[in-house]
Order: sequence, then structure tokens, then C-alpha cells
Amino acid sequence: MKNTTLNICPVCSSELHLKYKLSTEIYHCHNCDLYVAPKVTFAKSFKSEYDQEKAGLALKDLRINNFKEIIGNLKKELKPNARGLEIGCSYGWFLDICRTYYINCIGMEPEVSLANLAKQKGHTVITGFFPDDLDSNEKDFDFIIFNDVFEHIPDIKKVLDSCHKLLAPGGVLIINLPLSTGFFYRIGNLLYKLGRKKPMERLWQLQFHSPHFHYFNKSNLTKLSESRGFKLSNFQHLATLTKGSIKNRIEIDKKQTLSSKLTIAILKLLYPFINKLPQDIGCFYFKKV
Repeated sequence: MKNTTLNICPVCSSELHLKYKLSTEIYHCHNCDLYVAPKVTFAKSFKSEYDQEKAGLALKDLRINNFKEIIGNLKKELKPNARGLEIGCSYGWFLDICRTYYINCIGMEPEVSLANLAKQKGHTVITGFFPDDLDSNEKDFDFIIFNDVFEHIPDIKKVLDSCHKLLAPGGVLIINLPLSTGFFYRIGNLLYKLGRKKPMERLWQLQFHSPHFHYFNKSNLTKLSESRGFKLSNFQHLATLTKGSIKNRIEIDKKQTLSSKLTIAILKLLYPFINKLPQDIGCFYFKKV
């Protein structure tokens, strides 16, 4: 029997249509504009064409600057002695910023080596996957945050329901992720139509151990979250990249080609204009209803 759940949009229950034929198939919902990769899998070996050292060099400054912006907005909504949980805390950079601003936040990270790096800095980090490996005593969080993580989760409804259950009344769910309406996704779509599949493969991170399962926009992520008991209270765009990180950002993929070098040159040339183009990163603040 055909598995029809692969062909149903998790946001609006409309039929999904094949959009891209990459190393896996990517589907699109004509109704709410969600993109879905229903057949990708997370490699629990954590081994792939992903250069972790380059990733740290490429992302640290950008992420820290963005995290400071998020904390600035979040502090306006938090009560004194608020307590938070970051899902997929990676190196612990967001936890570092929280500590600087005297915000109590613990992390959760499935990759043991990264979890240990965050723990070595004195952070409380639970090693495992959310929500299955979270201790049953952990609850009543004032905020839960996903920094470039939510798009990598297959069962998004289960995760949102778990967040709603774990948040205290009036708690805040923050989702920071790339958008399908941004400049880079639009360029990837155009290049795919011209026969160039590599940029779209990279946008979906299909060569890495943790690929994207979804690509959202502001409308469909809001609709999904509000259907699970949340209300959008704030939204902001965040920076996509810094000029100094462009080379390392491309070289996160260990398989470098002539086109990779060309991409680096083009991005450096376009950098002064990138922040004036449709923004690629959105940060959503949802209040628990």
C-alpha cells in the first residue's frame, strides 16, 4: 500500500507535489508554500561531508551577533529568574550569551562531542534528542528556543506539542531558521531551473548528517504554530552571513570544486547588497496561549 502521509502537507493537509529531483525528492505544497523532504534521514553516526572546524569558524561571529539581538527582544518578555531550554545547543554559543545577560538557560544536544564542548564551559547540557531524552522532571520553562534546528526536525507537530506542554503559562517559543522567501533560496530555485542542482542540494544540506526536512516561510510557520496552541507575538529578520565568514561558510562542505571557488568570489562581490535583498533568516516569537 502506498504511504500517503509522504504526500500530505503537515501544515495544511493539502497534497504535496514533486518540486526538485535532487539526491532525494523535494515536495512543495501549492496551498501554503511549504517545502518538504519526506525521505531524508538523520545520520546518527554524525558522519558526513561536513567540516566541523570550518563550521565553527564560519558561523561563530554571525551566530553570536544574532543571539544578542534575540536576547535583547526576549528580555522584554521574560520575568525575573526566567528559565529556558535551547534545543540543539551545539557549541553552547547561545548559552554563553544567556550567561552574560544573567539568563538561566540549559541546553540539549544529540551530538556527544558538541555537548561535551558546551559542558566544558560550565553549561548544563542534556545529551540526547528532544523531546524523547528530556528528563521528565524538566518542565515549566519560561522559554524554549530552536536556533537553526527546527527545520532539521521530521515530526514538527510532535515537537510543537511537546514545547507547549513544557512551557509555563505565557511562556515563549522562539524559532530562528532560514526562510524559503529569502534571496539565497530564490537564487537556488533559479539555478535549479537552469540545470544547476548543487546550490539547492547545499541549501537543503543533503550532503550533511543533519539535512533539512522542511523549508518554511513566515506565513506557513505561523499557521502551523498557531494550530498547536501558540500565538505569534514578534518577528524579526536576522543577518545571513558576514563578509569574513564567506570562504569558511562555503568550505563547510569538504567536497570543494571550481564552482565552490566561483561562489565565494560572487558572494564577496554581492556582499554589500545582500542585506538589502529579501532576508533569508527569520526569528519567530510565539507565546503559549
